Amino acid sequence: MDKFLNLQKAKSARLVTAHQRHSKNPFWTHVSGSKLFCTPCNKVIDHLRKSSVDSHRKSADHRSKEDKMKEAQGSDGGEAVKKQRTLDSAMNKPSVSTQARNDICNELVSVFAAANIPLSKVDHPAVRDFLQTRVENGGAIPQAHQLQDCYLKGEFSNKKEQVF
Repeated sequence: MDKFLNLQKAKSARLVTAHQRHSKNPFWTHVSGSKLFCTPCNKVIDHLRKSSVDSHRKSADHRSKEDKMKEAQGSDGGEAVKKQRTLDSAMNKPSVSTQARNDICNELVSVFAAANIPLSKVDHPAVRDFLQTRVENGGAIPQAHQLQDCYLKGEFSNKKEQVF
């Protein structure tokens, strides 16, 4: 009975990555994370099989969207095409606001440490009101317990390196 059962899995190139498939088709594909996307269609393409990539490229839907994309780029003078990204790549990229918040928090902790002011004073309503109204990005400063947990250790390490 076993000889009649086909237990072999379908053949596929398991060692081919999305980046390798993209290098073969750089003008109409892009990679985000470990996924291969068709830029005109904004769809994920199975990168393990070359035939899947080729059949998608030959489809009427892809050709029509590719023509529309070329017309839009030609008439607008090279308008940038929106590219879809995976959730991991979108979430792991630090934004400008994240960097600005980290900078203001690090500076606040270093100033409070240099002036020997306890971080708990940040939670006082008058200080909080001052930070939100008078300091740029002051509303992004978290409460004292988060400043102690996230930013004080980095400030301590910097001061320790300066001493030694």
